[in-house]
Amino acid sequence: YINFLFWLLFACFATLGALLRFGLGAISARYLLPYSAIPVGTFVANGLGSFLIGYLYSADLGLRSGLVPQLVTLLMVAFLGSLTTFSSFALDTMRMIQSGHLYSAMANVLLTNFTCFWLCYWGMTVKK
Repeated sequence: YINFLFWLLFACFATLGALLRFGLGAISARYLLPYSAIPVGTFVANGLGSFLIGYLYSADLGLRSGLVPQLVTLLMVAFLGSLTTFSSFALDTMRMIQSGHLYSAMANVLLTNFTCFWLCYWGMTVKK
């Protein structure tokens, strides 16, 4: 049963994830992007989200911790769903290709995918 309070909390958790994503982008644009060939904010957001979703999944929050399934949904779908940014990743990569930075685009795809899969795996195993 999903009521109005759940939808309100879902919006709040999604807002927090989006604010963290925006903050990572702003910080990286200011301090890191001038020195990097890939969009660091998107990379960090996707890496952090991959680790956290792996950790939350392996922790089996709904069963072992006694947390209600709605809280797991709030964390994994609302917060992490708005934090991670596959659409931004795709757009950033396509813009690099369109601007003639093919090697940077390939590095972005390889580095992001390898890192995010590794971080998800690490998140799943860190608690064991």
